[in-house]
Amino acid sequence: MSTLIRRGDRGPAVAEVRARLARLGLLPGSRVAEQESGRDRLRSGPLERVTEPADWETTQLISADFDDAVEFAVRRFQQERGITVDGIVGPETFRRLEEARWQLGDRVLSLNPNHPTIGEDVHQLQNRLNAMGFSCGREDGEFGPFTDKALRDFQHNVGLKVDGVCGPATFRGFGQLRRTVGGNESSHSVRERASLQQLRTGVQGKIVVLDPAVLQLESIVECTAISRDIAARIQRRLGPQGARTTTTRPTVLTDDSEVERARFCNELEADLVLSIALFSLTDQSHGISAYHYGRDSSSLSVPGQMLAGLILDGLSQSIPNVSSEPGARTWDILRRTRMPTVRLVCGNIADPRDREQLSDPAVLDTIADSVADAVVDFFSPT
Repeated sequence: MSTLIRRGDRGPAVAEVRARLARLGLLPGSRVAEQESGRDRLRSGPLERVTEPADWETTQLISADFDDAVEFAVRRFQQERGITVDGIVGPETFRRLEEARWQLGDRVLSLNPNHPTIGEDVHQLQNRLNAMGFSCGREDGEFGPFTDKALRDFQHNVGLKVDGVCGPATFRGFGQLRRTVGGNESSHSVRERASLQQLRTGVQGKIVVLDPAVLQLESIVECTAISRDIAARIQRRLGPQGARTTTTRPTVLTDDSEVERARFCNELEADLVLSIALFSLTDQSHGISAYHYGRDSSSLSVPGQMLAGLILDGLSQSIPNVSSEPGARTWDILRRTRMPTVRLVCGNIADPRDREQLSDPAVLDTIADSVADAVVDFFSPT
């Protein structure tokens, strides 16, 4: 899918989006929606999963219109998944809807190097393994080598056949072991805290990837020019500090362009990734913010959270309207990279104040200075 679906559209693609949202209990007409006068309001508690078509009230699913209720459901889904909340179904949102249709137990999971299995069920498996002390790395929803090793370690420890296949026998093993395991912090977070100290040997020789990015298709040329300008300014400041910097090549925005950039960073074995991004939406917040990977308290990037905080602390000293705390997101550049990664959103050019600020070279220099200083502090020995 390479087109955008938004409010006012209609057709088969909209009907598919409506059906997927209803299966997740996010669209009025599904079993978990509470209908009220005016716009339907969804429950604030955990969502009940709708598994059988017979359980749906299908009158709401026949429609192929992208109306207010669909936009509301899309925004809630985007917020829950930690991606850009704009109410528009673009490539990333549609891909996440596809991933969300799978729940742990719906299918057998195993490692397939040529066609990796991706989905909500894989994330749930990773979450369980990490919580029980079998580290599978970042909980990114992709069944890779680390997840395979953690699953095999789990099978060995509970006396199951060690085949790397997550099926009925493994599910029963989860029930046996979970009764003996306590604690809420994942093993991956514990290991990240330890690995952070190994990173902090100084910025000299560290490989830093700068990734200019645009979070919407609108105004892509203008946003890309600004983000590349900021990235170049940061690069000029980190070079004399001894860092080895490189910038991702500009690519046509496609369904998997961000996935490809994350793969590039992993193959380069970078020490740090900085994604420099901008918004261009009239209803989006303005100002500067920074994000690290995270979906909940047990699944987040500890080093990324630290660096994002350092960047915002530095920026807040000299630039107005800077977020006080970093945020957690699951954009592909954050969840698929294997090293600390931060996405710095420098503003929303659809907002007149941000546009004026980003047109001032002195402000861009201040942003670059603050980011470079934060990177040096991040790598400095404690």
